[in-house]
Amino acid sequence: MMIPTSIFIFILAACIGSFLNVCVYRLPRGRSLWGPRSFCPHCSRTIPWYDNVPILSFIILWGRCRFCEKEISLRYPLGECLSAFLTLMVWNHAIQADLHWTEISIRLLLTYALIVVTLIDLEFYIIPDEITYGGLVVSFFLVFVMPGHWHAVSRVSALLRMLLGLLAGGGSLFLVGEVAKFLMKKEAMGLGDVKLMAMVGALLGWKTALFSIMMASIIGSVVGVLFILMKRLKMESRIPFGPFLSLGTFIFMMWGDEILRWYLNLLYVVRM
Repeated sequence: MMIPTSIFIFILAACIGSFLNVCVYRLPRGRSLWGPRSFCPHCSRTIPWYDNVPILSFIILWGRCRFCEKEISLRYPLGECLSAFLTLMVWNHAIQADLHWTEISIRLLLTYALIVVTLIDLEFYIIPDEITYGGLVVSFFLVFVMPGHWHAVSRVSALLRMLLGLLAGGGSLFLVGEVAKFLMKKEAMGLGDVKLMAMVGALLGWKTALFSIMMASIIGSVVGVLFILMKRLKMESRIPFGPFLSLGTFIFMMWGDEILRWYLNLLYVVRM
């Protein structure tokens, strides 16, 4: 029973990934997500439905447009595969943890938002407000319809915890950016990153926000040094921070409790 279910989820998530690709292409260009239908970015011809099947169409067409034969960006099948595999990971983890369907929905929506943020930030060095502000609106909505998401006994308590997470995520990263700006004498942190962590903190709490920032800093530093050593980057090169924040958030959302227990046990052993 698990194999058919996994196949169904993979196909459904790949279709969702196709819509996420639309978001990645249109949001930074200020275009509507609801129309017109998908089109080739080279010749502007409308893509027929049989050429718009996630993953398969790219393979069948050998990565080229049927009409103008220009190459289709590899980002499209990668986005669909990323959506499918991460959805399976979140689903399987949630089933093992016996999470309520509302918690699973929140995690999946956040995962899709992080995919869009990552792909847009890698190409345009921006994080769209539509994503971060939308996440904050969802957070305020959940306070009133599902205060138990924050393990709160009342809506007031849930609101306070949500605001604490928002301030911890957005405020701490804003302070880091201001300190870095003072030391480096130039802009070091975009407000898009600050809004992203405010959204993450509001949805998942202050622990997730702070851990994600810490993980993003560590991973980003390691990747930056490796790329410099490989001569892929110069010291003054600009590296988007959103993908690292997204990765840190996903890691904590999936394995945060285990990582915290490991860290606390490590501290206990060191003190002994």
